Amino acid sequence: MGVTKRELSWKNGALYFFALFFIASLSGFADAGGDWSTLFSPSGIVPNLSSSTRTNNVTFPEIRLRRKNLLVIGAQSGSDINVILSHKQISTYTNDGTWELRKADMTYIDHGDLELGGTETISYTPVDDEVVYLCVDMGSNAFVVQSSSAPIGIVASKEATLIDNSGRELFINIPSTWKKVSLTAYANNVNENVKIELYDPNNTIIAQGQTDASNQEVVISSGETEDYSGMVLTLKILPPTNGGYLDDYKIKLNGHIPPVLTFVDQDKFTFSHFGSGKKLAVVVDKVLAASNSYDVEDWMVQEFFEAGFDIYLAREFSNKLKPPKTDLEQLEELADWCEAKKMKTLMWMRATLKTELTEPDSAGKRYLPGTNEISIWSPNSQQLWDYLEENIIDYATLSKTSPGLLGVFLDFEDYSPEKHSAPTITTYYVRFSPKAGQLE
Repeated sequence: MGVTKRELSWKNGALYFFALFFIASLSGFADAGGDWSTLFSPSGIVPNLSSSTRTNNVTFPEIRLRRKNLLVIGAQSGSDINVILSHKQISTYTNDGTWELRKADMTYIDHGDLELGGTETISYTPVDDEVVYLCVDMGSNAFVVQSSSAPIGIVASKEATLIDNSGRELFINIPSTWKKVSLTAYANNVNENVKIELYDPNNTIIAQGQTDASNQEVVISSGETEDYSGMVLTLKILPPTNGGYLDDYKIKLNGHIPPVLTFVDQDKFTFSHFGSGKKLAVVVDKVLAASNSYDVEDWMVQEFFEAGFDIYLAREFSNKLKPPKTDLEQLEELADWCEAKKMKTLMWMRATLKTELTEPDSAGKRYLPGTNEISIWSPNSQQLWDYLEENIIDYATLSKTSPGLLGVFLDFEDYSPEKHSAPTITTYYVRFSPKAGQLE
């Protein structure tokens, strides 16, 4: 994990905090069912999705998915989910398939086998409105989603792996906040190729492309000027017309749209931004912990749990423990206490880095809020970014084994000795780019 764009601007006269969440989706991939991380995206981050509402059973046209694929299902509170899968043998391969169902935070729900030539009904009754993920691993064989009583789609942020499906259609939901779509098709080899066509709701072709022996991947796009916001587009799969035949291939959705291919146009998945669902009650403990020299104890977390809080932050950790414990060790212990209570914690991290006005190495690299430098590193200095990156990576690594750790709260307030003598409040100004998902 790291910040890829390192230019920050600053703005005088305001105080800004930036909360950086690496979310619990970074954890849990190595639990039951193996490593799912590469099925989501190269980074392994789980997309935060919500779905349209449907509780009636729908039977789908046959779309064959081969090897390992990830499905996402939109669940409504109290409504039974029933998904029927069918095993499809490829050539003379005789292996069964396996499946596993998990929540969005990768909590295990259920698993089973999809026997050679058979069908399997996967059932689940959700307590809350949520999305759940169904991983199906067919080895060398394939499977079909016969029907579902809830919205369902194929996660294609990394790659959806398919076979044949000549003339079949899949559907892509473009959110109202975005105008275009881009997708990539990958050939299996120089002989096995695929043609794809993209249509608007009026059945007018938008884009098309195909792989061939010399171009094993093709990207098609809706273009830069057209506006397809709020529309459902149709992706048609066809045999190649420039050599080879249709067999194995992969499809990936690019860019900023929900990375889901659905079997019917009525099933829609959209991004559900963090904080848009349940409102979380967060407490920063400057009272109970402070009364105990910031030696945070389980009973303190319990007090706030009983008061109805969802997230507990320790403002700082003790440096007076005997035997001593590092902040990381104390954070791990706190995350375990929170997880046991179905709570979360964040690491409160100072996001400014001290230096000295007399330090030669920081000359010209200290923050300049007015006419005089102050004793913290500039937001454009390599030293500050190295400090942030090193520590955040430590916390992200810890979150993989401590699911109670939700992320990091970065406090950019200036606590330098010169703060009160500066002409304005000297705090970095940062903003988050919704386009790139990066700091600007």
